[in-house]
Parts: sequence; C-alpha cells; structure tokens
Amino acid sequence: MGPVAHLLGIRPRTMGEGRCCFELAVRPDHMNPHGVVHGGVVYSLVDYAMGGALTCDSAQASGAPPWR
Repeated sequence: MGPVAHLLGIRPRTMGEGRCCFELAVRPDHMNPHGVVHGGVVYSLVDYAMGGALTCDSAQASGAPPWR
C-alpha cells in the first residue's frame, strides 16, 4: 500500500482470484464543500481496488498480460 492509501485510511479487506475489496472509514476531511465525499477520495478507493484485482489475479502472478 502506498502513502496515499495511508493518508486517506484505505485498507485492504479481501483479495484473491482477480477480485479485491478495499474499505475506507469516511472522515470529515474526506468531505467536499457540499457535504459529500470528495470524488478524488472515491476514485482513489476504486483505483486501489482495480490495481489490487489486477495484481492478485493468478495470470498476473505468472507474468501474463492482464488483457489475456
């Protein structure tokens, strides 16, 4: 996990077989001026989950390209 995940509080929950789930406890500093979670926080959570799913795939572990 990188420093951005640590800063935002993103934590891995489950990983395996091309699937990945991360979690985030929403804090007041995650909110935008309209009172909803900032899009950058949401996108960061999705980005970590997508990257985790790609890297935990058994095909990826063998060095095969992700599009195969």
